[in-house]
Amino acid sequence: MKKLLLVALFIFSLSSFAQIMPRPYLNVFSNNIQVQVYNNTDDDIRCSGFVYGRTQTGFTESHYYSDVIYKGMRSYRNFYIRNFNNRYLSGYHNIFCNKF
Repeated sequence: MKKLLLVALFIFSLSSFAQIMPRPYLNVFSNNIQVQVYNNTDDDIRCSGFVYGRTQTGFTESHYYSDVIYKGMRSYRNFYIRNFNNRYLSGYHNIFCNKF
């Protein structure tokens, strides 16, 4: 029982370093992908990761996203397609946020 209590105390003590997950939103347009991250937490956060866009010709373009978002604020970023004869069909991300 004491071991379980110590393990639980250790896990809760690390919770301040835990990853927090405000949800990034992607809006996919034909020539760009817009990333929006809303910080509804009580802490300043740093978010970073990659945004991927799938094009009509089958290619996947990747863009790096990194930003510091203060509490109660939001971040907008637009990533434009490199070949303007092509179009984005879909997008996805692996953006993760941590306390700053």
